[in-house]
Amino acid sequence: MATEQRSPDDTTRYRAAAQRTAITRLYDASGRELAHFEGEFISFSQDGQSLLAYADGDYSITQLYDLAGNKLASLNGGFRKLSQDGRWII
Repeated sequence: MATEQRSPDDTTRYRAAAQRTAITRLYDASGRELAHFEGEFISFSQDGQSLLAYADGDYSITQLYDLAGNKLASLNGGFRKLSQDGRWII
């Protein structure tokens, strides 16, 4: 089953498809795919320029990605969101 949510700036949406491994796919507002990567979507940053996802099948590892699908950080811990200013993962 897939879920969908728009980014805070309303220009990007995600679709997370539950398969054997979680895949997050990013689409622009027209429906064109921007990026995809392994991991279960958690939340967008307030500015809509990055997102958090759990590592593939591992809820104890949180990963930070930019909208191109590049992994910016991988952290031990089940974090849930970025702070409003985007400086902290909480």
